[in-house]
Order: sequence, then C-alpha cells, then structure tokens
Amino acid sequence: MTGERLAHWRLEELTFAAELIVSELVTNAVRHACGPVSLRLIRTENRLICAVSDGSSTAPHMRRAKAGDEGGRGLFLVAQFAARWGTRHTSDGKIIWAELLAPAAETGTLPLTSTAAHSTHGHVATQWATGRTARTDLP
Repeated sequence: MTGERLAHWRLEELTFAAELIVSELVTNAVRHACGPVSLRLIRTENRLICAVSDGSSTAPHMRRAKAGDEGGRGLFLVAQFAARWGTRHTSDGKIIWAELLAPAAETGTLPLTSTAAHSTHGHVATQWATGRTARTDLP
C-alpha cells in the first residue's frame, strides 16, 4: 500500500525508506499497543510524513540492541532513515510519526482516489481522505 501511494504521488525514490519506516512503526503498534491501529501517509509540499496511531499512551523509546538481540532495532532504523521522528499523545492514545524529505510537489498532480485492500492482519480499509493524505486503519 505504501509503495502504491508513493508511486501515485511520484515519490518512488522514497519507497525503500518509507516502507521500512511504516513496517517498523506498524509492527511496534501491533505488538506493543492496544486498540485500533491506523496508518496515515501525509504528503506536504516537501515532506512525506508516516504517522501510526494506536490506543496506548505508552511512548516508545529507542534502545541500542546488542549483537545477539532479536529485536530492539526498529526505532533506531526509523531514526536513521527519517529526517526527524517523534511521538504525540492524543486523548485516546498516541501517534508515532516519522518525516522524510521529499521533492517539491507539483501543483494539481494529486488526484482523489479510494481503494480497499486485505492484509495478513485482517481487513485493511484504505481511504484517501484528500489527494494528499492516505489513511489506513488496521483492526
């Protein structure tokens, strides 16, 4: 889904970093948080923001994994690929976001579309709220 949206926005050069960031943030939310998890991709004039919200108020923390550790590298990778990242608390949980620098948007090239998909985690409903924002809610 992320790659398709980036191709639609003509941001193919960000696909590897964005897919890695989305994978890490969504995986952390599914593994460590509660409530519904949603992914929102936001295209601004010169940035791509990947934002994952969940129902937990516990903020993640970056740690340095040891060579033999199976986990603990996700946020470290996010920090390496993102221009910046952070956490914003909401009334019903939190949003973890990561920002990638993107080439300036061309005026009028982001049409409104709507689609739906299915993932191994169950039904994934995808809506394009505007021509520049993609939101995916994961159960």
